[in-house]
Amino acid sequence: MKHIKLLDCTLRDGGYLVDTVFGDTVIKGIIKKLCMAKVDSIEVGFLKNVDHKKGSSTFSRVEEITQYLPNKIDRGNTSFIAMIDYGRYSIESLSEYDGESIDTIRDCYFKKDIYNALKMAEEIIKKGYKVYIQPVDVLGYSDIELLDLIKKVNKIKPYALSIVDTFGSMYKDDLQRIFSLIDYNLDRNIKIGFHSHNNLQLSFSLAQDFAMMSLGKREIVIDGTINGMGRGAGNTNTELVMDFLNRKLGYHYDMNEMLDLIDSYMPKIMQQCSWGYSIPYFIAGMYNSHVHNINYLMDKHNIKSKDMRLIIEEINPQKRKRYDYDNLEQLYVNYFDQKIDDIGELQSLEEEFLGRKILIIAPGRNSQLQKEKIIDFIEINKPIVISTNYINKSITPNYAFYSSKKRYEESLDYNEDDFKKINKILTSNVKVDKLNNEKIINFKDLAKVGWKYFDNSTILLLRLLNKLKVKDIYIAGFDGFFKGQNYSKAHEELESYDEYERYIELNRELKEMLIDFKNEISNDVNINFITESKFENIFEKESIYI
Repeated sequence: MKHIKLLDCTLRDGGYLVDTVFGDTVIKGIIKKLCMAKVDSIEVGFLKNVDHKKGSSTFSRVEEITQYLPNKIDRGNTSFIAMIDYGRYSIESLSEYDGESIDTIRDCYFKKDIYNALKMAEEIIKKGYKVYIQPVDVLGYSDIELLDLIKKVNKIKPYALSIVDTFGSMYKDDLQRIFSLIDYNLDRNIKIGFHSHNNLQLSFSLAQDFAMMSLGKREIVIDGTINGMGRGAGNTNTELVMDFLNRKLGYHYDMNEMLDLIDSYMPKIMQQCSWGYSIPYFIAGMYNSHVHNINYLMDKHNIKSKDMRLIIEEINPQKRKRYDYDNLEQLYVNYFDQKIDDIGELQSLEEEFLGRKILIIAPGRNSQLQKEKIIDFIEINKPIVISTNYINKSITPNYAFYSSKKRYEESLDYNEDDFKKINKILTSNVKVDKLNNEKIINFKDLAKVGWKYFDNSTILLLRLLNKLKVKDIYIAGFDGFFKGQNYSKAHEELESYDEYERYIELNRELKEMLIDFKNEISNDVNINFITESKFENIFEKESIYI
C-alpha cells in the first residue's frame, strides 16, 4: 500500500488565475488525463454560494460536478475533491454522499473561524464525505495553538489534516518542526497533507523532504498543480512530484499521460495568464504577505524592489496576511513623502512658464507615429516642451518630468552624458538632492489618492502646471492603453513593464482622473490633444490636429 498520495489541485488553486473559467472541455480533459496518469486525488474546484456557470470550476452543488467526471470504470482509484472556504458555502446545500460525484471535501478556514469550521467538518462527515482539515497559514500557529488544533481534530477524526504554507514562507526546518509536532500528536489513522507555494523556490524541495521525513511513520498527501499553476509564484509542480515518486520511491504514475495532458492544455492556459517565481513574490514569502499586497505594489511603475520590501515591512504582521488597499495606498504615499521646501522652485517655474504654451509629450506610441504633427506644432507655436518619465529621442524637450525613481534611473543608465544635460523637474519621491539643472517638487502635493494608478506621471504633471497657473496646455503621446504595443519605439523598453490585461482598468482610471482634473481647473485653462487619444473629448473643445 502506498504511504504517499498525490493530489492535484490545478482546477481549484490554479483556477484563481482564470477566475475558475477553464471551459468545459478543458475541465473534463484535465480530469480524464489525471485519472489516466493514476493521480490519487483530483480537486475539481470550489463549492460556493454562487450559481455554477458553464465552463467554471466553481459549483453550488455536488450534482453539478458529476458531468465533468469520467465514468466509474475510467475513474480507476482516483478520488475527487471540492474545497469549501468557510463562510462562503451553506452546508445545507451539500447533498448526502451517493457515490456519483465527489467523495471528499476540503474544509479551508482562517484561524479565527476554527471553532465553526471544525463544527462544519463534523456535519460534512455525517453526510458521508471524507474531510481534509485545511487551516490557512499553519506557519502562523504557535506550538500551543497547533497542539490545541490537533486535539480538536483528533476528536473529529477527518481523513487528513494539511500543513498549508499559505504565503510560501517555509524553510526545511519550519516544515520539520511542524511535521514532527503533528506526527507525534495526531491520531495515526489521520493522514497529513502538505500544500505549498513557491515564493522561495522551495516547494518541490520541501515536497521531497516531506515525503522522506514521513517514511515509516504515517500516510501523507502531497498537493501539486500542473506546471505549478497558481497565483503569484505558483505551487508545487504535480509532474515533478510524480517523477520523484516514480524514480526514487518506486511508484507507478503514468508520466506519458501527464506529459500529454501538459501538451494538450497548458500552452493555451499560459497564453491567458502567467505565474512563477519573481522578486516581488519572494518578498511576499519573506514577510508572510498575501499576494494581493504584492500585486498592488507591482502595479506602481515607480516602485523598486527594496521600496516594496520596506513598505510591506511597515504593515502589521497579522494584517499582511490579508489585504487592505486603502492602507497600502497610504503607506505607499507616506513612504515616498519626503517633504522639501519647493517654494523657490515653484516661483521660478511659474515665472518661466508665464504666458507660454506648454507641450507635454507622454511616451505613448503616437508620440512616434504622429511625430511630424508634433514637430510642426513646435515650430509654429514655440512651446515649452516637457516629456514625462522618459526622454523622447526624436524631440529634445526643454524639461523632462520624472515622478518615478525607476524611470529616472533607467534614463540615466541609458545615456548618462546626454541625460545629465537635460533640464529636469522631479517629484520628491524620485530624489531630494538636486543637481544644477534639476528642480524638485513635493510629490504629495501633486498626488491625489483614491485611484489605483493615482501616480500616473502625466496626471501629476497636469496638476503641477495648474499650480503654476499655466493657461495653454497641449498633450501628445497620451494615447490610452491598447492590446498590443503601447509605447513609442523612442522608449520601447517601457513596454515590458506592462501587463496588457490591465488596459481596461488603466483607461477607466485615467479617464476618471482627467475628468476630476477638469472639474478643478478654471474655465480659462485650455487643454488640447495634438495626437490621437482615447481621452481627447474630455475637455470638450475639439482636438487640434495640424
